[in-house]
Amino acid sequence: MGIENAISVMNSGKLHRYNTDEGEISITSQLEVLFSKWQGAKYCLACTSGGVAIQLALRSSGVKPGDKVLANAFTLAPVPGAIENVGAKAVLIDIDDNFPLAKSKLGVVNQEFNFSQFEKVQDVIMGQAGYYGVDPKTAKEKTEHYLKKLGIWDKRDVFIRELSGGQKRRVMIIKALIHEPELLILDEPTAGVDIELRRGLWDFLIEINKSGTTIILTTHYLEEAENLCRNIAIIDNGQIIENTKMDLLLQQLENQIFTIETEQDLPKNLKIDGFKTNIDGERKFSVIVPKDIAMNKLFNNEAFKQLKVTNIKNQTNRLEELFINLTSKK
Repeated sequence: MGIENAISVMNSGKLHRYNTDEGEISITSQLEVLFSKWQGAKYCLACTSGGVAIQLALRSSGVKPGDKVLANAFTLAPVPGAIENVGAKAVLIDIDDNFPLAKSKLGVVNQEFNFSQFEKVQDVIMGQAGYYGVDPKTAKEKTEHYLKKLGIWDKRDVFIRELSGGQKRRVMIIKALIHEPELLILDEPTAGVDIELRRGLWDFLIEINKSGTTIILTTHYLEEAENLCRNIAIIDNGQIIENTKMDLLLQQLENQIFTIETEQDLPKNLKIDGFKTNIDGERKFSVIVPKDIAMNKLFNNEAFKQLKVTNIKNQTNRLEELFINLTSKK
C-alpha cells in the first residue's frame, strides 16, 4: 500500500465499504486493521450513520458490553454514541482535536541522531520526558531504569558528543520510550553498531514488545527481521511486494541448504538417498532439503545414521534467500 494512496483515501473520506471502489476497499481494510490492532479493538466499524441501525448491527455482530470497537478512525463519522449505547467502548483519537494525546501514543527512533551534541545524556532524556508531561520524579526514575537496562548508566553525566555511535543509538531509543508509548517506530535501530550491541538491543526490543509495546521496525538486516518480527512487509522500488506473517512467508522457500559437521572424516563416496549432497571438507558437507520433505527423513536415512554429527546449521539466511527470489521475479 503506497503511502500516497493511503493519504489520498484518508483525505477523501471514502472509507465506507459499501461506497468505495474495489481498490479503495483493500487500502481501507489495511488501515483499519492496523489501527484496530494498535488500539486493542476487537471490532471495527466503518459507516456514516449512527442510531438504532448501528446498534442493531453491533449486536448482530456479537459486540458485547465492554468490547472495544474502532469507530471510523480516519473519517471520524459520528458513531461513538451508538457504540456506547450497546455498552461497548468506542476507540477513537481525533488527531485534530487531541493532538497531544495522539502524539503521546507514539515513539519514534530516527536513523539519524537528532539531539544536541553539547548536552549531557541524562539532561537530554529528562528534557524529552518534559515534552510529554512526565513529572520530574517519574522521569528521573525512568531515565535511571532505561540507562541501566541498556548499559550506559555510567555515561549519564557525559556529554552526548563524547559517546560512541552505539551509545548514541541507545540514547535515541530511551528518548523514544521515556513516555511509554503504545507504538514504537524504529528506523534501522542497529545500523552501524557492533554485533554484541545488536544482540543486546534485540533482547531489549523483544522484552518491551512482550510487555505490550507494538513495534514497527525498518531494517536492511534480514536476520534481524526474521528474529524479531511476527509480521513482515518487503519493499522493493518503493512498492510493497509482500505483506504477510513471517512464518507464512518462510513457508514459500522451495529448498533449504543445511551445513552438517561430523566428528569423523566423511567417506569419499558419501550418498544419502533422496537428498543432494556436496562435500565441503573432510568433516563437513551440505545437503539440500526440499520444503515438502520432513527433516525426519534425513535423520532416519541409514547413511546419515552412520555419521556422528556435531553441528547442523542453515547455510544461508532463509529470509535473505526469499527476498532475492521475490525481488528477482520483478
